[in-house]
Amino acid sequence: MVDGRIFVGIQPVHCEDQMRLDIQSLVNLHPFFRPDHLLDWLAQESDLFLHRIRSGQIDAIIGRLVNLHSAQQVARLRQWVIGDYLSSGGSLLWFPGAVRAMTRQFLRRLQHNQDRFRFPIPGGYYHIFPAVVGGVMGGQPVEPGHVLLDDDSATAWVADQDWLEFIVPVLGGCDGDDAVWVFPFTDFDGERKILLWRSPNQLGEYVILRPSPGSHEVRWETAVPDAPITWPTMDSRDLPPRIDTVAYTYGELRPFDREIPAHYSIDAMSPAIADALQNQHVLGAYCNALMVVKASYGRLSKSNHLPARLEDVIDGSVKSPVDLSPVMEWIEMVGKAIEKQGTAVPTCLHERLPQARLRPGSNHWLDVLMGSVERHLYTYEAAAAQLESEATPPLALFRHGLHWREAGAKLCQVYQQAARQHPGNYDRIQQAVMNRMKVDLPGLLSGAAAHIYTHGLSDAVLWQLDFADGRAGVARAWLEELRRMGLIGEAIWTKEGAVRFYSEPAETGVPVQLNGVWFNISKSDHTSMSQVQPDEAKAMKAACAQQRFINRVLLTDILDDDRLIVRTPDGRLFGYVQRGQELRLLKKNRWVIRWTAVRDGNVYAIVN
Repeated sequence: MVDGRIFVGIQPVHCEDQMRLDIQSLVNLHPFFRPDHLLDWLAQESDLFLHRIRSGQIDAIIGRLVNLHSAQQVARLRQWVIGDYLSSGGSLLWFPGAVRAMTRQFLRRLQHNQDRFRFPIPGGYYHIFPAVVGGVMGGQPVEPGHVLLDDDSATAWVADQDWLEFIVPVLGGCDGDDAVWVFPFTDFDGERKILLWRSPNQLGEYVILRPSPGSHEVRWETAVPDAPITWPTMDSRDLPPRIDTVAYTYGELRPFDREIPAHYSIDAMSPAIADALQNQHVLGAYCNALMVVKASYGRLSKSNHLPARLEDVIDGSVKSPVDLSPVMEWIEMVGKAIEKQGTAVPTCLHERLPQARLRPGSNHWLDVLMGSVERHLYTYEAAAAQLESEATPPLALFRHGLHWREAGAKLCQVYQQAARQHPGNYDRIQQAVMNRMKVDLPGLLSGAAAHIYTHGLSDAVLWQLDFADGRAGVARAWLEELRRMGLIGEAIWTKEGAVRFYSEPAETGVPVQLNGVWFNISKSDHTSMSQVQPDEAKAMKAACAQQRFINRVLLTDILDDDRLIVRTPDGRLFGYVQRGQELRLLKKNRWVIRWTAVRDGNVYAIVN
């Protein structure tokens, strides 16, 4: 209250039924969360993401407009190229480049989590309060030893008695604005329980409670339809001793020797700013030191003596500044002790105490875990590449690109030449493409697309994102070209809300390369291609290039050597499916050619 006026700030809180396990929590709760748990959940999340692309769920999630409530939100979505594309009616599975843009974004998320050690687990994020605050369940109290997850109020309601007796002391002085991670699990005794802890946290700062009747159930969706992960089987006996069962002794943190002003003023802030600067980085350094010690020794210290409880360091850094120099002295002492002992610390943590020369180990469970994560990323990239190969472009773009394929092929050459000249410099590469686009005609990108997709080339040239300085990239021009073709519309804001205008879902086709067509359709008496003389082969390939294959029906067949081929309805061999593309045509056994290009007697077809 200032001058008789009262300021009230209101911040709505949210909960989420998903979480990322941070490195500090992982170390402090180990071995409750084992590497095999984390790797399994990481694989499940990756599989779910790819499944959502394949099934069109991501198209629907990102492309839906029902949750946009202002023109600014629509504009924000359209600032992201893929958001603009999907909200305008496009489909990820039309183009390999769109699939690649989305799967790489998820890969960056996994790599970011790897760098910061954050693993997806089937838990949630709620704010914690005693039941008396909210009059939960119609005024009925939460029973001691229980917790009620209430997703409507984003709150984990706990018994008043538990709050006073152990939750506040164990979790570190909860003061009404605290969020907790919640992890529901089935314990070794078959009972359903919920593990709760805060972040950041000290070793042993957690509580285990049972779910109250009517408690919200955290459901972690998987790629298996209607088979979410709920209540995974764990063993609470693997948790470290709770902090209130360990006889820690703490040093004393003293306030700075300064007089606290009675009233707020700009000048009065200067000492507080100086105190904050003196304590700068102490909290992070203390968390790192505690984490390195726990990971390396499995405990905090032989004597259980610490300079301060972590919660006091947090408060002393941001709430009521105190002199944290004793904490820094302890951190330096710990680093020197580990260095002197020659104890090997996890490689992924050895730089967390930069003032000490720590010896990185090689077989620590954390390092083994991170090595397994690296291998998972390769597996994910391979699965993502397979998903790219399943893309089926709209047939309409081939009709539009017919007259521009030659110019489009030259644009692809410009891109490839620039990529060789400026490897890794995406702005320089893209500028070369943009310069070419300025001197050519409007259908250039549709011609490039027709050339690319009929010949099975990379479509990276079409999906170059915005320049580093924010200028629109090729992908923006490509979206406009798709709009001119009527394949996508445009998300806009009207008086009725967010809408988009586009035609009905486009008919799509599967790109495939059919080899040896020049020989199979000829009336030659030769029994194999190797018997054909060069001049005769050249003439046969020229004749093949003059053929019209549009609307020809092809039937798939598998030879004794597992080679996939296509035959005409009368049983004659038409062509050999390019190796690596077999899965594209195994979805069904009857296909119709909708578009073709012939090169060296092989047919590059779009079929459906």
